[in-house]
Amino acid sequence: MNKELLLFTFLSVAKELHKQAFGLVEEIGVHHGQPRLVNLLREKDGRSLSEIAGLLHSETATISKMVKRMEHAGYLVRRSDPNDNRVTRIFLSASGRALGDKIDELHQKMNDLLCAPLSNEEERTLHTILKKIQAAIQENEKQS
Repeated sequence: MNKELLLFTFLSVAKELHKQAFGLVEEIGVHHGQPRLVNLLREKDGRSLSEIAGLLHSETATISKMVKRMEHAGYLVRRSDPNDNRVTRIFLSASGRALGDKIDELHQKMNDLLCAPLSNEEERTLHTILKKIQAAIQENEKQS
């Protein structure tokens, strides 16, 4: 099989998944990128803006705008760090935690869509292959 053709097929599938995910994200009333922020805070609530920006590979100003929008919607709460008033910590509100549950449902829908045409064995094989590709790309990035 032509490797270039495989690349185009892979990119086409990724584009379709992204389009589907974007639609589902809009259905639950959040903007693209916000589910990743919610999941980071579910892993560890009270992260700083700079920590979030680093983990999301974004500028602090971009994250600050996203946090402001989500705070206005009632999903997040900002608090000064008790040990350093220069640092602002971001926490999920009760509705932010409920949004996290909706995001989990969205992820499950996307996973079901991705795996629907596959047998259990094909799903495991695809997962293994994708992890292998991901590791190779990350290794190549380290060497660059």
